[in-house]
Amino acid sequence: MKQQEWRRRAARRSASDERQSASDTLPTGATHTVSSASKVVRKSAAALPTPAPPPIRSPPSRWKELRQAVRIKATMETEQRRPANARIADLCDEDREKVAKLIRRIVEEETENEFGRQRGVLEAEIRELREQVKCDTGELDELSDALKAALLKLRGYQERVLVLEESNEAEARRRHDTDQTVDLLTVRAPSQPTLCVPPRTSIS
Repeated sequence: MKQQEWRRRAARRSASDERQSASDTLPTGATHTVSSASKVVRKSAAALPTPAPPPIRSPPSRWKELRQAVRIKATMETEQRRPANARIADLCDEDREKVAKLIRRIVEEETENEFGRQRGVLEAEIRELREQVKCDTGELDELSDALKAALLKLRGYQERVLVLEESNEAEARRRHDTDQTVDLLTVRAPSQPTLCVPPRTSIS
């Protein structure tokens, strides 16, 4: 970009030097003609749109390339040095602590999830039991009403039975009294004299 700008400036300087030398060699009328022609050229050049400069492409960063190379090398070395059957005991203390924290976190999340599942199941069972209790309460109310009605009927029947028993007892006493009276009359009848009633005579 700087080289192009420097070339443009050098071309402009050479063109101005040539015009200056031509104006020095030419007569006055010719100088005026050349100056007017240069003004026209400048105006036309100013009227033309200036081309947009090309986008500046920054060269790749050396530091970025070095970091990428180090990362690739570390990855390759890690893959090469990785044991076949790695264990937690093979890790350093910091990595062990990280693994322990991760395991604890997994256990806590699993416990929370299990607790949430158990809670959902228990809440569903509680809702079902509440609905069952509500239905049983309705049935119990209906049975209580039916029991009350049955007790009222039973009381009415008991009262009727008592009335019938009393009437039966009264009837039995009355019959007993009547039988005793009849027996007394039958026993006394032979001892009493027979009353002789004279026959009625007609008055002629």
